[in-house]
Amino acid sequence: MPELQPFVVDGKMLSAGIQPHDFVVKNTGYWMDCVNARPSVLGVVPKREVIAPFTSVELTAAGVVTGWPYPQFFVGKGNTLLADASGIWLVNWGASWWSIGTKVVTGTAAPTEQKRWHFVDLGNAWLATNNKWVAVYPSRQMIPGSGWTAQYLKAQDEISTACEFGGRLILGGFNNVDMGMWGTFGPNVVWWSNVGGGNAFWRWLENAGVEITSDEQEEVFERNDSGYLFLPQVGTVHRILPLRSGIMVYGSDSIVYLEPIAAPITTFSQRVVKEFGIPGRDFVDGDRLGHVFVSFDKTLWRVNANLEFEKVGFKWIHGAMAIEYYMQTAVTFDEHDREAYVYNGNLPEGFVLGEVGMGRIAGSPSSFTNSGSKYTDDPVAMKFSSAPANNMAVTLGPFDFDTAEVKRLSMVEVVSLVPASTTQLTSVITARVNYRHKQSESYLQTGWFTCDKVGRFSPDVSGTEFVLEIISDNLDVAIGSVKFFVMVGGKARVKEYAA
Repeated sequence: MPELQPFVVDGKMLSAGIQPHDFVVKNTGYWMDCVNARPSVLGVVPKREVIAPFTSVELTAAGVVTGWPYPQFFVGKGNTLLADASGIWLVNWGASWWSIGTKVVTGTAAPTEQKRWHFVDLGNAWLATNNKWVAVYPSRQMIPGSGWTAQYLKAQDEISTACEFGGRLILGGFNNVDMGMWGTFGPNVVWWSNVGGGNAFWRWLENAGVEITSDEQEEVFERNDSGYLFLPQVGTVHRILPLRSGIMVYGSDSIVYLEPIAAPITTFSQRVVKEFGIPGRDFVDGDRLGHVFVSFDKTLWRVNANLEFEKVGFKWIHGAMAIEYYMQTAVTFDEHDREAYVYNGNLPEGFVLGEVGMGRIAGSPSSFTNSGSKYTDDPVAMKFSSAPANNMAVTLGPFDFDTAEVKRLSMVEVVSLVPASTTQLTSVITARVNYRHKQSESYLQTGWFTCDKVGRFSPDVSGTEFVLEIISDNLDVAIGSVKFFVMVGGKARVKEYAA
């Protein structure tokens, strides 16, 4: 009998990740499923370790209420904050780690849907909105006159979203909010402050007894440095995010890109870039280099800094989920690794979209800090896990090895990659094979096999289609390739398949 040669699924094929389509394609390298795994150029790698800034004991002791999507953790240039549904705490920087400080904003109960805080960092000042309450901290330099000390303010103003752009505070999606001398705004309005953002806080300073004089208001008008746009084509403004040299406005009816114009007055040009919108304010996240969002039809998209849109797919993630549950979906972007987490509190796991494909993890982060900190090089985030999961699993297939004939799968080799720090395999790799003879039949399963020291096991089963399940008992291993040794029609299958 001739020596069996492998059908190889190499790292390039494995980097495709979970299949994005509604239909299964054979021999592609797409994963059928996974747990705590994500694709990379190496193949299948374990989930990225995310560091939680506080333990559950610390959160409980401080009175922080947990439960998706709370709490959230924000690191700004001048302030570090922790937030739950009903309030915001200052966070102290110690010699070696953070500690929870004083609760400075209270009584800000969130709406029942799309309730994450959107945090805007303005140096020593900040603003946060959860679409029901606005909490602000203006720096002393932003307050007209003298004799008034900066303090934390809140108001029950329904403003959907906010961001910083070019030193300005941008607000969007108002629900009949009185913005003083600018008038009362509705859901299709985007408003911008002057450079420095000071006049953005006038709405809430006046509530606190700070008088904004007519001379000060007239000066703002004369400078033509602050203003607003009505965007009727957008519908309701759900989210505004900086992108490249402009601002992307994600609305219920369309997506519009705003670019600044300096002369003759400060304003923005507007361009509709997509004729469809998103369901809610937390269905998109990103930074100035790119965004990831979920459209109304439950399809995942991304857009880069060149305004190039990619329809990623994965409509099946939310499937036939009822609208009241689907509306709890949130996208969280990690600048550290440029990965987007897609999570819904009604799903057992979350999904993570990297630059090469999609993986699945237990739970999901609710908010990431700015990249890096003085305490750790790992990304830091408040995270949620549906169950303890220290193993990694991936399901590959189906494979028919480019022929509809009956085949005998004699042996499988799982090629593992080990950490450079240990240079040796500490994981136990187990695997089993699903097989069938007709597409109209259900798959049969072998028992579980423990791979030997070179990653091989011998299922010795026949069929026309095969699916491989692999489990590692820890997260210290990656899978670089898989080799299938098959015989077709009683003869050795001599073929190497590589993308």
